[in-house]
Amino acid sequence: MAISYRSKYILQTSKYEKNIDKSIKLGRLGMILKQSVGDRDEMPVVLHNFALNILYKISNNMDIALCNEVLEATNEALEILDKTKSIKRLGMVLIENYIVKSLLKIDTKDIVERLKNHLPLLGQSELNQLLNIYKEFEKNNKIKKLEFL
Repeated sequence: MAISYRSKYILQTSKYEKNIDKSIKLGRLGMILKQSVGDRDEMPVVLHNFALNILYKISNNMDIALCNEVLEATNEALEILDKTKSIKRLGMVLIENYIVKSLLKIDTKDIVERLKNHLPLLGQSELNQLLNIYKEFEKNNKIKKLEFL
């Protein structure tokens, strides 16, 4: 449901905040439910979707508290992916982490290098999604342009 509300928000010409807010609320609930059943392998996907929901909200309205939630979610997702040696949605988690660190003015060298190295492994769908969120922030110079994207 959270993904559906995010998609609805993205497709709207006039952005209705209630849709992205509902997406974030449902994403939080999804994280709680996934944690409660102990499904650690799927947590990075849930964390990525939650982070993406928030990023779309802050692309129009910067909010430091929400940025910190994205940072926490993406750091946790990266930790799990590294421990499990999984690359499922790694590209998305890396770009989300890069965006939020850029917004919070935190060093991004390590994330940029990982993203650059991981880029050739991305499928077309994940690459398109990655570029969409990156362009949301890059188009208004909210983040530094990455030459390899």
